[in-house]
Amino acid sequence: MCTTSFPRTLIKSGTQLYIPDESYGYLPATVQNDVLDNSGIVSVVVALPSDWKSTTLIPEKERKSPPSQSQERKVPLSSFLINKKTPSLEHHSHDSSDSYSSQQGRQQEYYFPLMAAKLSNNEDGFDCDGQGDLTKIKFIHEASMLYAIKSRLAKMKPYARVGDIIISVNPFQWIQNLYSEDVQNYYINKFVWKVPEQDQKRLQSQPISWGEPHVYEVSSKAFANICKPLDPSKSTTNRQNPNQITQNCENHRYRQDQTIFVTGSSASGKTVTCKIILTHLSIMELTRPIQNSSSRRSLENYDVSGVSFFNKSMTVTKIIESNPIFEAFGNAKTYGNNNSSRFGRVTKVQFDIREDTTNLDVPFTRMVGCVNCTYLLEKNRAIRHSAGERGFHIFYQLLAAPPTFLMQVWKEGFKINESFEEGGGRRMTCPSDFRYLIWDSRYGTSDGQDDVDAVPGMSDSKNWISTRKALQVFGIIDEELITLVRALCVVLQLGNITFGSNVTQSAMPQSGEYTVVTSDVELNKLSSLMGVSTSMLEDAFTTKMHVKRGVAKKLKLTPVAARKTCDTFAKELYGLIWNYLLEKINFATDAIQSYSSERWSQLGHISIVDMFGLENFPVNGFEQFCANYTSETIQHRYVTDNFKIVTDEYIAENLRLDGLDDLHMVDNSDLMHLLSGKIGIVVALNEECMRQGGSDSMFVYKVKTVHEMSTRMSNNRCHSADVFSIRHSADTIQYNADEFMEKNINHLTQELINLGCKCSNSIIKQQFSKLGKSSMTVLGESKQTKDTVLSKFRSELNSFMAVVDQTKTHYICCIRPNRELKPLSVNQNETLMQLRATGAVAATKLNKERHPQNMSTCDFLKRYGFLYFDDVKNIGTMDPNSLKEGAEYILNELLPRENINGEEVSPWRIGRTKIFFRTGVLNRIEIIIDEFIQESATRLQSWMRMRKVRREFVTYRNYVVLAQALFRARVERRRYWNVISVIQRIQSNFRRHIAINEARKLFQHRAATKIASQWRSYSCSQVFLRQVKAAKQIQKACRFEKNKNNLLTHMFEVVEAARRDRRRANVRNQIHRATISNLIDEPEVIGEIESVYNNLMEEVVQLRNDKLSLTSQLQETNRSISSQERRIFTLQADILVAHNNVNRLASMEQERAAKDAERRAGVHLIKQKYKETLLRLEEEKVQLMQSYQKEIRSQRAEIAMLRASLESEQKVRDINEVKMRSSFKEKQELYKTEILALNKQLKDTQNNHEGYLKMLMQVLERTHNAREEEFTKHRQELAAINEAKDAEIHELRSEVFDLRSKIFCSQEARQYTASAPGKTDNSNTLNAAGIGIDSASNLSLTELQLPRTFGPISLKLSTEDENDMDERLRCELDDP
Repeated sequence: MCTTSFPRTLIKSGTQLYIPDESYGYLPATVQNDVLDNSGIVSVVVALPSDWKSTTLIPEKERKSPPSQSQERKVPLSSFLINKKTPSLEHHSHDSSDSYSSQQGRQQEYYFPLMAAKLSNNEDGFDCDGQGDLTKIKFIHEASMLYAIKSRLAKMKPYARVGDIIISVNPFQWIQNLYSEDVQNYYINKFVWKVPEQDQKRLQSQPISWGEPHVYEVSSKAFANICKPLDPSKSTTNRQNPNQITQNCENHRYRQDQTIFVTGSSASGKTVTCKIILTHLSIMELTRPIQNSSSRRSLENYDVSGVSFFNKSMTVTKIIESNPIFEAFGNAKTYGNNNSSRFGRVTKVQFDIREDTTNLDVPFTRMVGCVNCTYLLEKNRAIRHSAGERGFHIFYQLLAAPPTFLMQVWKEGFKINESFEEGGGRRMTCPSDFRYLIWDSRYGTSDGQDDVDAVPGMSDSKNWISTRKALQVFGIIDEELITLVRALCVVLQLGNITFGSNVTQSAMPQSGEYTVVTSDVELNKLSSLMGVSTSMLEDAFTTKMHVKRGVAKKLKLTPVAARKTCDTFAKELYGLIWNYLLEKINFATDAIQSYSSERWSQLGHISIVDMFGLENFPVNGFEQFCANYTSETIQHRYVTDNFKIVTDEYIAENLRLDGLDDLHMVDNSDLMHLLSGKIGIVVALNEECMRQGGSDSMFVYKVKTVHEMSTRMSNNRCHSADVFSIRHSADTIQYNADEFMEKNINHLTQELINLGCKCSNSIIKQQFSKLGKSSMTVLGESKQTKDTVLSKFRSELNSFMAVVDQTKTHYICCIRPNRELKPLSVNQNETLMQLRATGAVAATKLNKERHPQNMSTCDFLKRYGFLYFDDVKNIGTMDPNSLKEGAEYILNELLPRENINGEEVSPWRIGRTKIFFRTGVLNRIEIIIDEFIQESATRLQSWMRMRKVRREFVTYRNYVVLAQALFRARVERRRYWNVISVIQRIQSNFRRHIAINEARKLFQHRAATKIASQWRSYSCSQVFLRQVKAAKQIQKACRFEKNKNNLLTHMFEVVEAARRDRRRANVRNQIHRATISNLIDEPEVIGEIESVYNNLMEEVVQLRNDKLSLTSQLQETNRSISSQERRIFTLQADILVAHNNVNRLASMEQERAAKDAERRAGVHLIKQKYKETLLRLEEEKVQLMQSYQKEIRSQRAEIAMLRASLESEQKVRDINEVKMRSSFKEKQELYKTEILALNKQLKDTQNNHEGYLKMLMQVLERTHNAREEEFTKHRQELAAINEAKDAEIHELRSEVFDLRSKIFCSQEARQYTASAPGKTDNSNTLNAAGIGIDSASNLSLTELQLPRTFGPISLKLSTEDENDMDERLRCELDDP
């Protein structure tokens, strides 16, 4: 039987939805025809809203043919596939509530992002009931959120809300009445003073929507949280969920420090948002609705350091006025941002909280101080910038200052034209007169852009006036102001110094060429500014002290190196000026300076974090990498706080959160592993900086090779050797690694430090003196330590995050709608990419699905368990299932599930150990419980009255019953005792019989047990004796075998030595005999032959010894490698044992949290084991890694420095603790904090040790390979030596052959002379032939080569002797 499958209808005609578009992300459209699953194409008509052109930034490639109203399009059905990996749809969920999707598993799943309402008449439905809450959008997906944010921006509403997160879109213009006094008071009254809505409407002068999102909402909530009373138990917030509400400790009722993260890309409005928040916090207390004038008068009389609480506003003025200084010295115009912060800033605002005031729900709280912490100032911008950008604002403001002031500061450098002297002009020295204010071609081409001297909408002259007023607030006036400005002039003048080469034989006859300053006029100007001679300046910039083997030598630098040295000095000088201003500001605003130690505990803190946004410039260098690394770190913290903690908590409680399929799009854990993992980019850069001969290209090569498989690395083969790309959360960014190592290492020479210390400028001299004390360099050579820029910054960032862990965090996500800075216009593609990075869709779905408040089941039942259980005290020991059933019963009775739109919605959810509630549910439960208690009290009173009357009735009735009972009891008692006596006799006889049987069985059992025990004892003893005997025999045999092998080896060596001696003796005897018999008359020849033989024997012995030494070295190397492997395995085992000990100690701490003594003992044990393990590892590494001793010393130096800094900080803390005289409970909290820090430090140390072990394994492998290559080379050399010896033997044989022929001729001549009359002397004949032989000598001698001075001499041997000698020599040469 065959079946026919019909195509299904995926979506009907007339449905409004969003279609993916390459240029705009999504476009609203209407479906024309029904879409079937086999159609392949979706026919739609584009339905643009009426304000499309005015609110949408059309890309340049689309300007010729932009989308129009009623434009027909054919969209492939595959674009809506759920599993299709496209940027538009890959992260959508396919929930049936907001999309059409197939319900059959056999077919493909499609997702169609639906639209909530029509867009034709501007009825978009995106206002979410006018409150900007994105969780109230009907269909939640990124297209609907994009158009909702865009619609709100068009209506001058740049803020939206996703749960507790505020989304801020930069409108690029100031919106009137958005930050008015009424708006500020509205949010303060709502969240701080709890003023009802009807009372607020009566006080407002302009209409304000109730519940409209705003940054004032975040600042008001943070202020309200620090106004709460201190927790008497000082219990810290649970890091697993710092924002959770628990009933047992009620952290939501107690004070907690706050942290406000302002995140977003560059030009998204982070800096302005931070200023708005800071200004709002400064006026909080001034808006308090005073109901009791006496309380205010009593507080006014309560002075702090002699200053009235309400009149102490100078500190607030200083805090607000510090912003112009930071903007002038730390901001600059960049690509796409006219006022970009080139540093990271954390503003820790301090509040004085008066808990001793009475009759107030919220204690008096006022801003009294502020501490600013800055990170990674882009000092490189002080000396160069790209085309279309500017340096720091302060340089341009200084050049726009009044001419009289400039002439007072530096008359030689600032020039005035003639028109000014006549009173008609103001033009003075322009930025183009300073090379540091001209764009650098190394940072990309100009693309038609010139240097930017002025920024649209920004007046440098007016900003100079604001900056100067702000400096006056901090006491920088008159001479100190002139000194500061002259220091800035030094920075500018350093850029005008030029260097060149000159050749003179008199100066340097060896090299001939050296570097000189070619701009004498500019050098003289710099000399007058700094108060240093020109020779000292030239010497500091063109020479360098080089120390080698303890000897210092002055080297001349090349012109390029001298230019870099000058630039380095300028950068460091600007950084020191920044530090000077930061110290001045913090000293003037820090409340600790003016408060007594008893009042420090009353200070609350709100930290405003304005870190770097994601930056993507035409050329991205080291500064952009650091900024983006910071942005990703904060993004990771944002994901952890808002997504991972919640999802992990729900997973741990076995609860499901629907609609979070796109959570992986927000998580950047893989990117953080790439950047700061054990083998991440930061570690690779630091290692390359410490390596001798490291280079930027090698660093890029290592990064690309190690992380080749990472999805975050963009492997583009077209990249050059020093370029790499990373896929960040919001964009793919290409980095140019040129000068990465130079900028990561602080290489300021000692000559430059000495130059700064000798400067007449007091600011420069003071700051360089502090720098000289830190011993950055030693005789011009920078320290190769791990104390790099990235290492310092990562350590500071981790410390800051550890502090944030103890606070409650708030998030404001800023979005840049377009790069052109066009007001109220949205680039949909760019905005959509930022929405994905912030995880707005996932956050919206999460806040819509989750229940923000939670309590543990045990705590809930302790509070409300009396409704179900009889005894609430035993709840902690009850079964979890019983607790869960009781809690579910109570909640079903108190808050039954509601039916909304045909679907049951529960205001609560029960997990494994916790109960989760929606917002306001706990308050509803409290109201119900109060009503129940009131009703129960009424019932109890009526019951008590009834009980009093009934008690009298029961008393009379009991007397009557008692009399009747006594009579009946007497009768029954007699009958009962009679029966008892009979029963006792029967029971006694029965027990007697049972006892006899039991005694008999017990006796038999004891006898059998005794026999069995003796037999087992005997058997075990026999087995043990046999085992002992066998063990002794085995030990004896092993020792015998060991000694036998040693004996045989020694005997073999002795026998071989004897054989070799015997062979040598035989050869020597033969030579001696032949010499005596044949060459008696030639002692010189005999001596020469013996010396030649001895030389050959020495060479043979030397070769054999060399071979033996090489073999022993090879064996020793193999043994060392094996021992190293065993030691590494031992180290791994020790680390594993240490890790297990740490886990065991952590569990003991949780179980015995109430015992402080045991916790301190555990911490001491952990420290001791950690120190022992560290010392043992250091000893092992010193023995195994001699080639890495320098690196290990540098690491130890860093650790020592960090420990010293920690010790100094600890001393400061101890002094503060003595002054504060805190209570015992505060000490307990400090101990807990130290334990957590030590555990974290121990984990970091273990992770570092694992990385070191991996490095050791790699080094051992490389060492083994190198030694193998060395041994192979030695073998080849030995073979070459053998071949050379063979060649020499061959030459000897040829010479022997020649001598034989001569000797044969001599013998023939001798025979001839002997047979002829008048024969001559044989010796004379042989002497004439060049051979000294006696006539009676035997001519059978072996062939040997004499020294060159004597010439070749050869004696004839017999054939057998010759073969025997050749064989012996060959054996001697080949024998090892």
